[in-house]
Amino acid sequence: MVINLKVPDKIILMLSGGLDSAILLYCICKYYPQTIIVTATGKNIHVPYDAEKAKDILSFIENEFPENNIIKNCEYDLDPKNKEWLEKAKDWKNTRFHSHQSLSQHMQQVHELEKIKLDMQIYDFMNGTTANPPVEIDGGMPARVGKDLPEVIETSKNVRMHLPWANKDKKYIAKIYKDEGLMQSLFKLTRSCIGTNLNECGKCFWCLEKHWGFQL
Repeated sequence: MVINLKVPDKIILMLSGGLDSAILLYCICKYYPQTIIVTATGKNIHVPYDAEKAKDILSFIENEFPENNIIKNCEYDLDPKNKEWLEKAKDWKNTRFHSHQSLSQHMQQVHELEKIKLDMQIYDFMNGTTANPPVEIDGGMPARVGKDLPEVIETSKNVRMHLPWANKDKKYIAKIYKDEGLMQSLFKLTRSCIGTNLNECGKCFWCLEKHWGFQL
C-alpha cells in the first residue's frame, strides 16, 4: 500500500492509545521523517489505560525510528466528573455528545490542547479519526452515510485540524497494519475500547468496529 499523506512541517499529533493514532504516528515517522512532532495524550484519571497504551506505543515508535523528530510528549489529565467542567458543559448547546460527562471531557481536552499549541507555537493538529463502517454494526454507532468529510478543518484563525483518514474506515487501517507487518508488534500495544477494565470488553462499538475491520 502506498501511504500518501499531506503532512505539515510541524504538527501536534493526538496520540490516544488506539489503533488509528498509533499507525498515523508510525507512518509519519517512517514516510515523512522530516516532520517535527509533538504528541499530545489525554489521560482519563478514572480509566487511565488508554494513556498507558500511548506510552507503550511511543516507546515502540522511538525504538523503531531512532532518528525520529518527536521533540516533546505531552500528557494531560482529564476528569469527566469534575464539577466545574460539568457545570460549563450543561450550558453548552452541543448535540454531538451523548452526556454531560463526555462533553466535559471534550471541553477539558480543547483547553489543554490550546495550552500546548501556545507553548509549542504549533498550529497544525493531526488526528487519526476514521470513518464509520459503511454498514451498521452492533454497539450503538450508525453506518457511514452522506458525502465525504473535509480532511482539513480550520478550527480558528491559523489553526488547522488535519484528519487524513476521515473518509477511510477500519478495513483501510487494518490493511496498513498488515502490509507493514505490525500485527504482532504495534497492533498488540493498542487499546480500542470504552470499557473501564484494562482488557477490551469486546462489546462496545469500538471493539466491534475493530473486529469488523481486522476480521478478528
